[in-house]
Amino acid sequence: MAALAGAFGLNVCVLNLATPDLSDDRLTRLLANLPRRALLLLEDIDAVFLGREPRAPAVKLSFNGLLNALDGVAAGEGRVTFMTTNDLAGLDPALIRPGRADRHLLIANATQAQLCGMLRRFWPDWAVEDAQALASRIPDGALSMARVQEYLLERRADESAVRRDWDALYLPRSSGCPTRLRLRAG
Repeated sequence: MAALAGAFGLNVCVLNLATPDLSDDRLTRLLANLPRRALLLLEDIDAVFLGREPRAPAVKLSFNGLLNALDGVAAGEGRVTFMTTNDLAGLDPALIRPGRADRHLLIANATQAQLCGMLRRFWPDWAVEDAQALASRIPDGALSMARVQEYLLERRADESAVRRDWDALYLPRSSGCPTRLRLRAG
C-alpha cells in the first residue's frame, strides 16, 4: 500500500474501526477531513462486525454508520479505500457490494515463482536455476510471502544458512485463511 501511495503521490490514512470512542458521527467527521487524494486502510473489517452486529460491546460504531461513511454524502471523492478481511463469508453483502467494494483481490500465499523471485531479490547473483531449485521444494501456496521474507531477513548476512536451513522453512501444517483485500475507488 505504501508503494502504491508513493507511486501516485497519495496520503495513507489508517483507521481502526474497533476504537471504543469511534461513533457514527466521529467516523463521518474523520472521513470528511481526509486529504482529497488519500488511501484509506480499514484492516480486519471482519473483526469489527459479525454480519451487521458489533463483535464487541466496546464498539460504538453502527453498521449503518459505517456504510453511510463509506459512500454517503460525506464520503468524498478521490479516495481509495482498502478493507482487509480474513473471513469474506462473514461479511454482510451490503458492505462488499459493487459501489462499496468495486474490486475484490485475493492475496494468497506464495507460488514457487514468487519464492524464486524473492530469493533472487535478496541475492541477485544467484543463478536462476539455484533459486528455482530451492523454491521447487516448497509447494505452491504453502507459505505467505511475509513468512518467507522474515526467514530471509533473519539470514540476510548468511546466505549459506538459507540454503542449509531451507527445508526447515516449510513444515507441513494447516495454514490459516489467506488475507483478502478489498478496494474501492471513489
